[in-house]
Amino acid sequence: MEALRAERSLNTRPEAVTDELFASWEFCDPRDLVQVKYEMVRRVRVDGEPV
Repeated sequence: MEALRAERSLNTRPEAVTDELFASWEFCDPRDLVQVKYEMVRRVRVDGEPV
């Protein structure tokens, strides 16, 4: 968390991330704001799913 905070990419509301991927896969960290945003964009562009 300190590294995320230092890079100003700490998600201050990780509990608001409801994507199942973040709950089921240890690699995905809802506290990492960049990762959350990337996955949102990827879902739309690659999977064609609405966010």
